[in-house]
Amino acid sequence: MLLLFGFLAGYPASAATDLSSQSSFNPVVPTTSVIERVVAPGEDQISPHSESPVYHRKGLSSVDYLVLGGYFAFLLLLGFHFSKREKTTDDYFRGGKRVVWYAAGLSIVATKLSAISYMSLPAKSFDTNWLYILLPVGNLAAAWFVVKLVIPFYCRLNITTVYEYLESRFNLSVRIVGSLSFLVYEIARMGILFLLPSIALAVVTDLNIFACIAIMGVIATLYTIMGGVEAVIWTDFTQVLVMMGGALLVILIVVCKVPGGAPEMLATAAEAGKLKAFDWNLDLTTATVWVFVLHWVGGFKNYIANQTLVQRYISTRDEKQAARSVWLAGFMGVITSWLLIAVGTAIYGYYRAFPDRVNTQMERPDEIFPTFIVNEMPAGIAGLLIAAIFSAAMSSLDSAINSSSAVIVTDLHRRLRPPITERAYLRLSRVLTALLGLFGTGVALFLATFEIRSLFDKTMEFFGLFGGGLGGIFLLGILTTRASSSGVLIGFFASSVIQYFVKMHTPLHVFVYIFTGMASCYLIGYAASLVLPRERKSLDGLTVHTATSQSS
Repeated sequence: MLLLFGFLAGYPASAATDLSSQSSFNPVVPTTSVIERVVAPGEDQISPHSESPVYHRKGLSSVDYLVLGGYFAFLLLLGFHFSKREKTTDDYFRGGKRVVWYAAGLSIVATKLSAISYMSLPAKSFDTNWLYILLPVGNLAAAWFVVKLVIPFYCRLNITTVYEYLESRFNLSVRIVGSLSFLVYEIARMGILFLLPSIALAVVTDLNIFACIAIMGVIATLYTIMGGVEAVIWTDFTQVLVMMGGALLVILIVVCKVPGGAPEMLATAAEAGKLKAFDWNLDLTTATVWVFVLHWVGGFKNYIANQTLVQRYISTRDEKQAARSVWLAGFMGVITSWLLIAVGTAIYGYYRAFPDRVNTQMERPDEIFPTFIVNEMPAGIAGLLIAAIFSAAMSSLDSAINSSSAVIVTDLHRRLRPPITERAYLRLSRVLTALLGLFGTGVALFLATFEIRSLFDKTMEFFGLFGGGLGGIFLLGILTTRASSSGVLIGFFASSVIQYFVKMHTPLHVFVYIFTGMASCYLIGYAASLVLPRERKSLDGLTVHTATSQSS
């Protein structure tokens, strides 16, 4: 708990070491460093110490604010529309299995692509190079694994939450541990995913950081309360289109404005070493190919153990639709991430062509994209692109509060408390959604009083440290027949200790954390299961080795 609190608060204690020593990307870049990344050594077109700087902050126009307001109103209307269809908890948490595969697929993309990623991926390629182009490729490997080996279990069990599988495979205790682990993880990350984009938005707009947090929190909570998972999925669907469209617009506008167009920009970027995409070094402390491979393996956890993602594809009509949604998510996740990396390179080329346009007051590379939007994009388009950043943040919150509500109602209340009417369960679901939304917003407002120094790397560190062990439990259940309830619990809690050691005593890159958590849980859990007495329980249809018993 001390590690978790220190992480969230951003204290400069040993429990929250400086990530700049673990990554080639420095989360806090002084003003001069931002300028030096645009103006080549020896050039003096722009000086951060100039007495008469050319740069002037433009800010958002009234048209941009109208676009923002219209977009928020549209999201609320979507929530109201779907509220008419939510009659049971199955409607509220699975959309009555009416969700079409392409909406579910893009909703997965929106859930995985937070506002932090939306701003930080362009910042990565602007500040360093294209090494992070490998990051989303693991989605395709995960898609194959899930479609071939996981979806049949979940769809045939007709589950509402993924943790119901744990009780079928192991016992109630494992299900409760899995549910609580997810809740702690998801509720804790709400504030992080909400706060960090608000910091950048407050810097480049006229909105106070607390206003940014409150606006996003209230709107996302309202449409989720009204429309349940259908509202979440369809707003996510809309938000992905806005995010991708925004990224494409930036690239097209920059290509049209820069003399020489795309060839000149690419040549400039290549000369500065910005197009380097592979580092085959065996070093696991920097962003090498091998670090990404380990991250891909650990990333399987999101598709098999994370309710926010699993809830999407089990809300489709059947296994075939679920498989399509996962494949779509895999491919579109790659395309969207690559687009954002290209945006960073385009912005670099633009500022190299027009160095007098650089904001000399920037303190973090993460401010590059929103600053560029506000100052270089035409009125209306700038509002749409800022709406995309708001959208990315809200897509993380709406998924978190709806899936967390589903877990509390399904895995805890229904399983541990006396039964109540379906209408009462639905009312409870809405109340919990409201409380969780307010809580997540409140956590972000509280964290806004602390100095959070990192965006992307800080978030990835959190996900890796506190998300890997649960994935190990699911892999033990799906891939083995020998794993026992006691064994997987031993593996889960042992992996927590190992994660603490990895964080405090190794220089491993943050992307490796999720792999070490999942692998340690799997290996220790399996070893413990070999020693402990075997449980006598039918596993028909619950592992890859016994799946034929279910289908025959």
